[in-house]
Amino acid sequence: MCNRYRTVSAEWRAGQELELEVVGGDFYRPKWAGSATVEKLKRYWLREPGSELAQTREDVTEVSETAEDDGELQWCAAPAGARLLFVIAAPPPGKTYRLAKLITTAATPDQAAYFRRDRFPLLGRLTPSGEIAIIPPLPAPPPKPKPQGELF
Repeated sequence: MCNRYRTVSAEWRAGQELELEVVGGDFYRPKWAGSATVEKLKRYWLREPGSELAQTREDVTEVSETAEDDGELQWCAAPAGARLLFVIAAPPPGKTYRLAKLITTAATPDQAAYFRRDRFPLLGRLTPSGEIAIIPPLPAPPPKPKPQGELF
């Protein structure tokens, strides 16, 4: 799961309060707490009343992933005009806070090789009607070669 991203003005990390925009222009500051798969978006993540789609307030310049095998943090540039998309969950009963789940999609083969993960953040923008306009990601850099062991 993507656990960091950069905009022109800041670096954001999972666990922080984010600045997210919903359709209509309102802004919220939910806490980033996990991810939501795009495949289950309508039938699971958005089914609860009060849950809504949101996007980062600013365009994203880079996203990162932590490799599953060795925990290495990898960065990759984001296409111009792209934002990360989130589901802001409805507040739990009797609570006022809200949590944001990053929307992810299946990684392309080059993303899977570079990041060593099978999921990647969904890049796009929200349309005025509340639909997601997907922006294709830039190709991931080639994976780093594995270090050569000692010969002697």
